[in-house]
Amino acid sequence: MPKYSFNFWEEQKWGITFEADNLEHAKKLLAEAEEEMGIDDLPKMEKFFKKGHEIWDTETLTEEDTNE
Repeated sequence: MPKYSFNFWEEQKWGITFEADNLEHAKKLLAEAEEEMGIDDLPKMEKFFKKGHEIWDTETLTEEDTNE
């Protein structure tokens, strides 16, 4: 059976809270998370959904070449 593909776009906006001693400490933790760790490693991190939407780009629907 042939395979088909299309583009699916998903955009989300999240709010993040985390603990730090002060603003300078928060900036340092955020920079470390961005460069090395990841957002989930921030102290007592909580994530909350703000808004988002998805787009089904059916105009890009094409049959895939499965002979490769």
